[in-house]
Amino acid sequence: MRKSASIPQNRPQNRPQNGEPARAEAARAEAARAPRATAARASAPTSKPQPSASQVDPVQTARAAMLDGVGREIAASFPGITRLGGQIVAALYLEGAPLSMDELSEMLGRSKSNVFANLRALEAAGIAVRQRASGTRHDTFALRGKYPDVVVGAYLSRLRRVVVDKVSLCNRSLELLGEAEGDEADALRDKLTSLRRKYERFATVFADIVPMTDGPVDLEEIIDAVPETMMQMLAAMAKRALARSPSSPSGTTTSGEPQRATTAIKRP
Repeated sequence: MRKSASIPQNRPQNRPQNGEPARAEAARAEAARAPRATAARASAPTSKPQPSASQVDPVQTARAAMLDGVGREIAASFPGITRLGGQIVAALYLEGAPLSMDELSEMLGRSKSNVFANLRALEAAGIAVRQRASGTRHDTFALRGKYPDVVVGAYLSRLRRVVVDKVSLCNRSLELLGEAEGDEADALRDKLTSLRRKYERFATVFADIVPMTDGPVDLEEIIDAVPETMMQMLAAMAKRALARSPSSPSGTTTSGEPQRATTAIKRP
């Protein structure tokens, strides 16, 4: 009795049979590729039409530029205050009225926690102040004075503190150095003494010229109060000082302009 040949059980069932046209196999392969091509087209970035000039709101464009510019300025000038802090300053200035934390959060599109952190930093810097009107349950925030006077005053106060701190740092370092001897100790002592002298001169200028205030400083008012002849004299002195500044290896000043001979400059 003959045994029937066993048929493999794992033979692909969709394999084309003998005589099946080759185009049927090609059609199935194309159908399998179609979903992948559709998904690839769906995930490809699509170019959005740019708004025309007539669709751009010039008021919002100018406002956004102001928020971004003041944000960068404040963040670069005050440690601990981010660009959002500067945008808060600009928003309070443009609004012209106190705003609550919720209002600032909604206006700037940022979380309340980030807004609150920057408000506290602005308060510490003397730029913003917290208020609460009688009969209200929520605080509002406003600039401590006119902009940019309030920022100028805060920056000068910070610069004055930096100068005082650096004088103290030099004194402490010299005390730690003590009576140490040797070339290295002598070189360090000379550098610390020179640096202290420079900062002490800065401190003298601040004490004699810069207003001793922790509030807003109106530089425009100060400049207007200076006689024209004195302004010209100060400008000439500044030019002479810049002309004597150390030059770069290429023979130019730190501003990049060719260094001028100091002997050619006469006092007014």
